Amino acid sequence: FNLHHDNLIKCADSGRPVSYGGTCGLEENGNPYTIMGDGIHGAGLNAIDLIKEGLRSRSSAVFAATSTQLELSPRSSPSGTTVVVVPLLNRGGGAGGARSQLQLEYRTAGGTDSWLGNTAISANPGTGVLVSLQGDSPYAELDRHPDGEYAFGDPLDRGLLNMHPELPDFRPGMQAGDSWAAPDGSVAISIVSLSPDAATVRIDHAQDTAAPYPFKLRRPSTYSLGQKSRVFIGFDTPGDNVAVRRFRVEITGRKPFYVAADKAVSSVSQGDVTRVLPQGRYRVRVVAEDYSGNKTASNQRRVVVR
Repeated sequence: FNLHHDNLIKCADSGRPVSYGGTCGLEENGNPYTIMGDGIHGAGLNAIDLIKEGLRSRSSAVFAATSTQLELSPRSSPSGTTVVVVPLLNRGGGAGGARSQLQLEYRTAGGTDSWLGNTAISANPGTGVLVSLQGDSPYAELDRHPDGEYAFGDPLDRGLLNMHPELPDFRPGMQAGDSWAAPDGSVAISIVSLSPDAATVRIDHAQDTAAPYPFKLRRPSTYSLGQKSRVFIGFDTPGDNVAVRRFRVEITGRKPFYVAADKAVSSVSQGDVTRVLPQGRYRVRVVAEDYSGNKTASNQRRVVVR
């Protein structure tokens, strides 16, 4: 599958079980809802892994970087939004945006998830909106992987959060009327309603007034195409406390153009865009913009096309 383990995160704050915060432990392969965890009762892949494997369209995932209310279709549904990705207000940010995110999916006892309605399964975890953490752990100290080979900061890691840690039975899914807020109040999730066809989910973000982190534009390089040249504009990838949405590329004498962050960021530390320009002398600058409209400009570079 080229996928990674789906774990379970167990947290406690001052000895009291919490969904997320305080100190957390990672139970490897502990997610019972997926075969990448310990799912043994007919559980398939979770919603985001179905997209990664090309079994669902990328359009079935929504990136909720600003406050919104939306309809989340069951994972077993052949259409609609089946994944909501919520970036967390990180300490330190990361490449192109926050390195931490919550992933929401809705599990109902129907279709490929009919096993969730089987009361004969003693350890049936039940239905509801599942919340998983992927990436860094910004609000809790998280123990290392049991074999010590990597820490949970590896962005490939993912762990299911138990949204009902107070219950004697393991029922991690959020139900209608449930709400949860990050320890610093930067993001809150509320379940407005649930039906067999959809979950109405409210995502609320705190006002974001922080601009993307400063970044540097590298010296542009050129590749001759005769009377014109292809100009390669590279830059250190800026981080942001939530996420960078897009880059505005400004070239003197030319109309500015925008490039989406996921198109421009080529690696954890580097971004690049290209443009074909006629002979001449230019000044180039790149402006990073986050989802709240906050902006940070790079330094300016000169480029000569001969």
